[in-house]
Amino acid sequence: MQKRYQVFVSSTFTDLEEERREIMKALLELRCIPAGMEMFPAANDEQWRLIQRVIDDSDYYVVIVAGRYGSTDAAGLSYTEKEYRYAVKKGIPVYGFVHKNPEKIAGEKLEKSLKARKKLEAFRKLVQSNKMVKYWETAEGLGGAVSRAISIAEKDEPRKGWVRGDKLLTEEHVQQMLDLQKQVRDLQAKLDAASGPPPGVENLAQGDDTIMLAARGWRDTYSREWDRTGDKTEIVASWNELFEALAPLLSSQATKQGWKAALDNKCMEIHRFAVAEAEKAGHYPSAKAIIELPEAEVARVINQFRALGLIKPRGAGSGFVLTSYGDRLALALSAIRKS
Repeated sequence: MQKRYQVFVSSTFTDLEEERREIMKALLELRCIPAGMEMFPAANDEQWRLIQRVIDDSDYYVVIVAGRYGSTDAAGLSYTEKEYRYAVKKGIPVYGFVHKNPEKIAGEKLEKSLKARKKLEAFRKLVQSNKMVKYWETAEGLGGAVSRAISIAEKDEPRKGWVRGDKLLTEEHVQQMLDLQKQVRDLQAKLDAASGPPPGVENLAQGDDTIMLAARGWRDTYSREWDRTGDKTEIVASWNELFEALAPLLSSQATKQGWKAALDNKCMEIHRFAVAEAEKAGHYPSAKAIIELPEAEVARVINQFRALGLIKPRGAGSGFVLTSYGDRLALALSAIRKS
């Protein structure tokens, strides 16, 4: 949806008529909506409130500083400076354009009184303190500088802008979108309710069926040597045990390394339990401090879960996610049961 940005242009008027024409031309070429104080010739409190509203509605604020301070309010503050301070206070992006060589400005375009010149110099320094300030010498150059600044602002600091009324969504369009969203939710609910294991899985090992995994084991963390295979250690686990260990990771953005670590930890848990049970029976098997599965065994487990319809490839990217059926099984395995 194409936006048009409103730009408030603030400056003294009679001495900068040519410069303001160039700025207005540049803004219109950018399809912007120019606004400025020349629209409000009467300087009084009522007009100032109207100017404030126009600045509030503007997306960007441009101030031009040359050789005059301009007409002032009762407090002695020029309307140009008053508008500038108001825009800064309201958080509107402000772009200052200061004449590069004020000493070259024609005499009739300069302030005559010392008091006004001092106020102009103070205002000039105030605008220059803003990081978004540029310098200009000619009306044509000023128009180009404003055009470039606003073009960059539209990309780097986009604002709300204005949109044609006939381009906005109508109540009918909004209702159609809501109806479509409800249809999607209903269809997803039906799909989830109908989802289950794919046909033919009744002949595959699953659930409480067990698998023997060929792991590697090290007796303690100090003697482990990564360039050796470690002792062969057989781990007997049920498919439900392995799936319960992997399911939380398959619901996230985990990588293969994450799955492998989860399976290694589950194998370690099973190994320690088996050793403890054997010791209770008076047997003392070789206990391993570290258990690790080869990548081939990890792949065998993942492929089985794919075949059982519990996981599926991630849509945009590598890895897998739980199917609706897999998610229900994961919840059932992790749910707290009655004692």
